[in-house]
Amino acid sequence: MADVTLTQVQALADQLTREERTSLIQHLQAGLTAAPSTPASSGAAAGAAAESRAAEPAREPAAAPTAPRFTTVTGTVNANTNIRDGHRYNSKNPSDNDTKVTTLKPGQQALVTGYTIYPPAGQYERRYRLEWDNKVVWGTAETFDVDSLYGRRGLEFLPFSLENPTAELLRMIGVSLDSGVSLDRAKEAAALLWDLQLSRITSVEMFEEALDIIQKLEKYGVLLGVEADGKWSIGNLRTVFDAIENTAKGTGALFDPLFGFRDDTLAFRVMYGPLMITRSGKDNVNPFGDAMWYARNTAGYEIVFGNRAFFDGQQTTKSNPGLFYTSADLIAHEVAHIINWRYPREIKPGSALTQKPADYYETKIAFASYQVEGQTVKFGAYNEGYAMAARSSNGKHETITDAIACLSLNRFTDDLKGRARKAQMTDYMRQVITYRVREHGGVDHMVGDIAKKRSTDPKLPAKMQAILETMTTAPRHLDDELHDLGTKLV
Repeated sequence: MADVTLTQVQALADQLTREERTSLIQHLQAGLTAAPSTPASSGAAAGAAAESRAAEPAREPAAAPTAPRFTTVTGTVNANTNIRDGHRYNSKNPSDNDTKVTTLKPGQQALVTGYTIYPPAGQYERRYRLEWDNKVVWGTAETFDVDSLYGRRGLEFLPFSLENPTAELLRMIGVSLDSGVSLDRAKEAAALLWDLQLSRITSVEMFEEALDIIQKLEKYGVLLGVEADGKWSIGNLRTVFDAIENTAKGTGALFDPLFGFRDDTLAFRVMYGPLMITRSGKDNVNPFGDAMWYARNTAGYEIVFGNRAFFDGQQTTKSNPGLFYTSADLIAHEVAHIINWRYPREIKPGSALTQKPADYYETKIAFASYQVEGQTVKFGAYNEGYAMAARSSNGKHETITDAIACLSLNRFTDDLKGRARKAQMTDYMRQVITYRVREHGGVDHMVGDIAKKRSTDPKLPAKMQAILETMTTAPRHLDDELHDLGTKLV
């Protein structure tokens, strides 16, 4: 039987109403393996507790939370919120809360010392245990953001249900498995997914695969999000990972001759990270009108995919009916937009890039002649040489994006024009990589760039904060990686 200390009892009791607290303490004391270090309560309460211990069979108490890597984490209020002082909201007797409310304003910060899952299940059922004004208060995930990605993963989990804390954690991430997942593994999963919701996870094997994919994506500098009741199925995760992994392979192949080594994960992090991929529960993610958007790309930093972005088989677009694309191709296309959105930040004399990507493609690639295999290849149409088109139009910014995606995925036609297109795009992307490593800047430049996008999405800097943190940690700080690449650049 696992030991439960009085400190843990008090931590749990601090979360509850007066009536719930008394019942909880009695329940925990029934499972203690050692005598309490403070005197037991006297009178009727002590008698009731003793009677309860005598009448009930021995039971396993809730497993003690593992020691967090960080004891406190900073969080920020994101909306006007009433935070309950010292205990959770008493839904049975709302009048009990009237005199126990602290109003926090947007921008105020507090220390987070743990979290719990508060029933009934809902979008914001997770609640944070906060230290505010020298007292303990509780704030919901709806109105309180934990600032640190890695810090929040060290937060102590304070189980609400002593009978099945594992089920609490799994429910928070949308998983309903009756067995096969330990409490420690559930804690790891909840810390990894946090704000995400999974769907249709019907086995432990699918559950483990989902966690594995999310961890691998993070190494690429990609974090997942949700909006509008979006949930990630194992099929969605596989599709996204397929697109990211293949884009990384194509980018890694470009790094090899430039730097003398190949590291696909590093190549993707450098060229495309940080990136947030968000799953929307809507069919149409167009915020401006009725025109159907499968995806929405915010300045190359956050990509939102709706329900229709995930499909089986192949589709075509109205603008390019003869060229097919898969769901993974569509995602790779949106990822390729990052090159078009981010690089270059500005045109400077002597820069590796002398034009914006869309302009360069229009004037130097689309209809340009190219020498390959001892022959001069002339192009008379946008689609010559390409075997895939996932673009929504034939505008130049969409066409260059498809060209980048085709290079990453090796989706060129198997003929002379296909090989010429591949050679064209290889030469161009080597220029982009050179610019990115030598001129674009590191994490601080990205922070500044994201801050400039507030007019596009006021919430973008807050969304990207945790993702930027990944660029400064595992496996190394991005600035150090860029410096090393700069010394190796041929």
